[in-house]
Amino acid sequence: MRADDLTGIELDYWVAKAEDIDVRKLDWNFIGKIIERDRIVILPPWEAHDEVECIVYFPFWNCKIQKTEWKDEWIESDSSESALEAIKRCIVKTKYGEEINEIAVHQ
Repeated sequence: MRADDLTGIELDYWVAKAEDIDVRKLDWNFIGKIIERDRIVILPPWEAHDEVECIVYFPFWNCKIQKTEWKDEWIESDSSESALEAIKRCIVKTKYGEEINEIAVHQ
């Protein structure tokens, strides 16, 4: 299963598992601490205009977490409906990667 396809209760389950906490603690207070700890970059939906008046619109939230402190390598989550969803997907990707192998995780 792809981390970017997770939503709702299923996404909350994997975030709680990644952070080793009770799923009921996944509120903005807890997520805010992760944002600070991991220095997460959150990008809102945006619209851009170029020189010839073309409009580019990206309607989704995006989130980035730097893989290592000294390298320009990032883990990204895009196409999320909300900032919170984008952040949660990044947390899951940081721990389990793009694809989650449920069998390997449960062993």
